[in-house]
Amino acid sequence: MSPLAPLRRLLCSCSLPLMLAACGGDTPAEGQGGSGGSPPTGVGGQGGAGGHPVEERATGVVVGLLNAPSEPFVEATRLRTTLKLDGATVREETWGDGAPAFIPFPMEFDLEAEVDGAEVEVVFERERADGALVQQVGRTRVVAGRKLLLRMTISDAPCAACDDGLTCSWGRCLDPAVSPEHLEDHTPDWASRSWCKPQAAGDPTLMLGKGESDFTPLAEGDVVQVWAGSQGGYHTFFGARMRHLRQSAVTTVHAEVPSLAATIGPFSAVSVFRDYQEAGYCETTGFLFRLDQPLTIDELLGQPMQVTATVSDADGSTQEVTQSVVIDTEILEF
Repeated sequence: MSPLAPLRRLLCSCSLPLMLAACGGDTPAEGQGGSGGSPPTGVGGQGGAGGHPVEERATGVVVGLLNAPSEPFVEATRLRTTLKLDGATVREETWGDGAPAFIPFPMEFDLEAEVDGAEVEVVFERERADGALVQQVGRTRVVAGRKLLLRMTISDAPCAACDDGLTCSWGRCLDPAVSPEHLEDHTPDWASRSWCKPQAAGDPTLMLGKGESDFTPLAEGDVVQVWAGSQGGYHTFFGARMRHLRQSAVTTVHAEVPSLAATIGPFSAVSVFRDYQEAGYCETTGFLFRLDQPLTIDELLGQPMQVTATVSDADGSTQEVTQSVVIDTEILEF
């Protein structure tokens, strides 16, 4: 049994739209109504829908709330949700009773809005067990004839103090506004996929970058830093931006040093790519690449190097990119 099953049963009577079955019965099979419930009054609960799926409203925005893949359980005492349409509050919900508990992801909040171009804003205010309040904001605009899906990720990754107008999202200070052109249409099974690889995914794209925590794109001939490890060895840090690959994927990096006829690596690790919907990509940073194997660092300093990164996902999709860089002549200390 899933550890969140008791929470899901407890919240069955709440207005979380993902709980599609009537509270008293199981989700009905196609063509079969769900069984009635047994409230204290003795009156049976409403049966589940029959074999015809509920037709979604044509226009509006569904806010889909998920946890970061690297954080399967996110705890809170309360989660307050406020939905606004053109600045006016149209809906408020509160999950939690003040006792620490795991948020039952995924959640979704459906907002009907018929006016093309109307601004939809959602504000999540999470009260943590230590009493701290963490706020996250998302915005987009209505497109007539479409039911858009605005994904938002709840994460315990902290942010430095964000400037006015920005929101903390998965450890980054981002503009909360996402253009509708970057959003997918809502489908009932949206939570089984990520924005990185949506239902109608095209060919994968991949860009190589550098950086331990911040991503900097790599251009031909760029210099990559050398860091002395606290436990020995010398390293540099790579990052990647991709689209149309799964959010959790295997990143493999190797390098060729033509002047020394040497190969470094390959080294592989499972990477979790944070989505950045407005920018149109998913990103990971801090891939630690050891340089001094099999050569010594003194041999490598200042040498040109061809770096190849490959990202492969569980669906069998893969993409590769190669970039020519130069190893720095200086060594930095952690």
